[in-house]
Amino acid sequence: MSDGTRDLLVRGRAAAKAAEVQEARFYLEWVLRLDPPLSERSEALFWLSEIADPPSAVLLLQDLLSQDPTDMRARKKLALLQGKLNAQEIIDPNQFQPKPITDPQRPQADRFTCPQCGGRMTYSPDGQNLTCEYCEIHAPTRSSPIPAVEQDFVTTLATARGFSQPTATQVLDCQGCGASFLLTPQQLSMVCPYCGSNYVVQNTQSREIIPPTAVIPIQISENKARKALIQWFTQQKFDTLPQVLPAHCVYLPVWAFNFGGFVQCRLNVNLMDNEVSTVEDRPVSRQNILVTATRSLPAVHRPALEGTCLDNIQPYHTKYLSHWLAETYQIPIADASLQARAVALEKEKEELRSVQGQSIGQLTVTSSRMFIESFKLILIPVWLTRYRFAQQEYSVMIHGQSGQVNAEKPAQGISGWLNQLFSASKD
Repeated sequence: MSDGTRDLLVRGRAAAKAAEVQEARFYLEWVLRLDPPLSERSEALFWLSEIADPPSAVLLLQDLLSQDPTDMRARKKLALLQGKLNAQEIIDPNQFQPKPITDPQRPQADRFTCPQCGGRMTYSPDGQNLTCEYCEIHAPTRSSPIPAVEQDFVTTLATARGFSQPTATQVLDCQGCGASFLLTPQQLSMVCPYCGSNYVVQNTQSREIIPPTAVIPIQISENKARKALIQWFTQQKFDTLPQVLPAHCVYLPVWAFNFGGFVQCRLNVNLMDNEVSTVEDRPVSRQNILVTATRSLPAVHRPALEGTCLDNIQPYHTKYLSHWLAETYQIPIADASLQARAVALEKEKEELRSVQGQSIGQLTVTSSRMFIESFKLILIPVWLTRYRFAQQEYSVMIHGQSGQVNAEKPAQGISGWLNQLFSASKD
């Protein structure tokens, strides 16, 4: 920033803050006529919007964001002007303290009962029906034509909803492994799918959480999950089937982020034995970067969960959780967004390397202008179990949509363990 431009901006900002409209417009428009760099142009446009009438301010902010979509001040103010954000809901995150729930109300439950015998209806793994547990009558359900709700990241974090949202939801914490589960009001007992602890629901707590906005309906029945696991044991060359503990279906929480903006790429390209350095801005459009929102799931299973296909995603509804457990998130959205940002940046680097091929040399990518546009909290179904082998237990996750088996293996593999066992017997 030159001294002259700095002086003009300082004068323009000061006049805008003092509500000296004509003087502020004189200095700030002068800055724009000088064709300044992006940062100075954005600053001038923002302060011009502060002294403009609402329709003109919207146009100024849209102009600013077309050139610099990462300007959070402009995005928040534009949301206010367009009615997407209520000024009374904006908080100071450094001073925000969630209000304690002194008298929580019990959640309203959807009761799914059989119209023929009055038995309990549960959501079936065919993805199409609610099925009675007793007379097996089917009540078809339809996929919603309404897309799953995505929430604006900036406007959400500007309000208390970005930190917590009070919901009348029962939560039970497992004393064995620390996992937290969402419970419907009529649920009287549960078995933890991670550590196998049994619970009779007596004392639950109402907790402030961001509720799910989307769900992947379960498609794999317990019988199909069992067959998939047997096939996996065969592929891994187990001589006999290990003992497998009872499987539990649970919906696991996953954050999904959409990215936009730009990344600046500085790379050295080898051309005819000469290395040429170039700098370019690449637009970013990354959809549905998934980050596991639970710490209870073993790390070995998380890549399979984060690779879920979202073609069958549906808006969240309690019908999908009928009879099934659902875990609430343990990783807050702020932490998850940092993980998602690192994943999105690495994908940009990989794409750039694939385009440039062998000619690329040193690569530096700057992501200061890449930003999160929106996010969702999705529940994804899995079957969790464990198998016993050589007096040890290994965790298994079977994807409730695809049937993909992801399981821990003995450290040295099956053949390595057998060789070690035979060597020991010879000695």
